[in-house]
Amino acid sequence: MTIRRILLTLNYFLLISGIELHASGILIVDASNESYIFPKTTTTNTDINNQIARTVVRLKFVNELNDNFNYKFVMPIPQNANPISIRWNQYGFWQEASISANEQDNTLPDGDGGSTSNIQPELSLYLGENQVSFSPNNQLFELDTITFEITYVELLEYKFGDVNFDLRHNYSLLEDVTIDSIQYSVSLNSDRIIEELSLDNISSIDSINNFYSTTSATLINTVADFDIVGHYTLSSDGLGVIDLSTMIPDSIIQCDEHGEGFFTMIIEPESKINTEVIEKNFTLVVDVSGSMTNDKLGQAKEAAIHIINNLNPGDFFNIIKFNGSVSSMFDQHVPNTFSNRETAISTIEQYTASGGTNISGALSTAIHEFDIVNEDKANIILFFTDGQATAGITNTTGILDAVQNAKNMANTEIFLFTCGI
Repeated sequence: MTIRRILLTLNYFLLISGIELHASGILIVDASNESYIFPKTTTTNTDINNQIARTVVRLKFVNELNDNFNYKFVMPIPQNANPISIRWNQYGFWQEASISANEQDNTLPDGDGGSTSNIQPELSLYLGENQVSFSPNNQLFELDTITFEITYVELLEYKFGDVNFDLRHNYSLLEDVTIDSIQYSVSLNSDRIIEELSLDNISSIDSINNFYSTTSATLINTVADFDIVGHYTLSSDGLGVIDLSTMIPDSIIQCDEHGEGFFTMIIEPESKINTEVIEKNFTLVVDVSGSMTNDKLGQAKEAAIHIINNLNPGDFFNIIKFNGSVSSMFDQHVPNTFSNRETAISTIEQYTASGGTNISGALSTAIHEFDIVNEDKANIILFFTDGQATAGITNTTGILDAVQNAKNMANTEIFLFTCGI
């Protein structure tokens, strides 16, 4: 039971924030003069499998602007979503766009064959921070019909067994738009028992059993000035362990230089909202050595700040940074107060990377600081690093011995979690 309650806090670190499922796109003819084409029909199918949501959005457009023109298709997607397919159908056959990790061209047409960054604030707000954009080579002639289909995936976040998500279809920032047909369907597969799945009050449950549920909605001639809010609830009984793998067995495809895929494991405690949560003493140990430059240190800082912002009442914390040397932010663990959090966050934001990597010194310092903490709290070290020791004790056996000796001297139970960057 103790382990389950401790893991409740780690759950915030492991899951990705952002659970909106957008389902809207437009054709932009002239961004500076607010010339857009809105879809006539939309179809959105979302399949959720153990928190992995795969959404396919299909939008049909008709050129009713009494002119021929070039254009750009743009659709906002959730902040943490990744597009995996873009295709379009014009004149009766489908064509596929390529997906790459390169930065996409987010410039918008100006109506005269060029591009512009001078767009209205309403359009900027509508597009958001994450979007899919694509410009087919074809012109769109008067009364031409074109259909776009976008597929994207996302890891959903939930808390205490509940997930809320939005099926976005609100064009009111740009114009009052009536759409001939808006269709939604959501299917949910789960290793946890499903207790509920719904889309607002406008949908019905088509089928449901312990581990599978579907729901759908069809709206005809509807003003698209709303978002459909979806919700599902999973059983809160028991400890859940779910592994999500992208391994490609027996394949010539190499996902990266290390092998055949990527692996994520989500560990969650009992999620009953009234479950007692043990108060904790946290030490966050952050590697600021030279090898942590750029994105590595940014990830470690972001994770540390996220954890500080999600501490519970009664928790205490301290921050240790290390490179060739080791220093603690506070003389001892401090209570989770607004002032202490603000001090810690502003200090972490100033961290820069340089020097060697003294892992043994950092861990020994962290462990010794638990000598004077409240024994009724759980003692947790979260250790963020990217590599191997280059200062202090540099061999693995020696580091392990030093950590064990420090723990024996502390004479208290300590949970150590290492987070590789």
